[in-house]
Amino acid sequence: MFFISRYTLLRISLGELWYLILSDSARAIAPNNICFQVSNYEEFQKYGFMGCGTNLAYVYFFLFHLTFSLILFNLFIAAIITAYDEEAKAQKNAVSRYQLDDIKKKWKIFDPDAHGFLNYKNFWQFSSQIALVLGVKSDDLLDINNKKDFLKTLKIPIYENLNHKIYCYKFHDVVIALCKMSVILRYGVIK
Repeated sequence: MFFISRYTLLRISLGELWYLILSDSARAIAPNNICFQVSNYEEFQKYGFMGCGTNLAYVYFFLFHLTFSLILFNLFIAAIITAYDEEAKAQKNAVSRYQLDDIKKKWKIFDPDAHGFLNYKNFWQFSSQIALVLGVKSDDLLDINNKKDFLKTLKIPIYENLNHKIYCYKFHDVVIALCKMSVILRYGVIK
């Protein structure tokens, strides 16, 4: 009985011939309709689904139909529209959060201790991977001149690590440069 009642409520919420279920639930004795007052399980076994209903069924079904079909359906539609709106805003961003997550993961490979700096040698390898994240073709990166041009375009400041006497790039500067480059590629200019 529980599964039948759940199925009935599902049919009502989806609007599938719910008015027929309503008329059965509000059934009363009439010249062309015979029903029996069923108040316990033994009477239900005897008369089956020929029991009389009540006029409160109209109130119950209309309220149920209103809350489940209209309100929950509208909430479902609102969730879809909100997700679509967030995706549209993400598409307008110069660097999506997914690209930024990929950049962070790739940086972590070269800087596992999270110092925030990469030496020039590691940055040369890292730059190939971030270029792929931003949509540069891998064939374009095989040419060393193209890669040098890519790094010149980024215009990232270089810091000197006094402890090891090497030159390094800072993570924050790399992300800012990538965002600027993405804005240029997407919109043409930076204001």
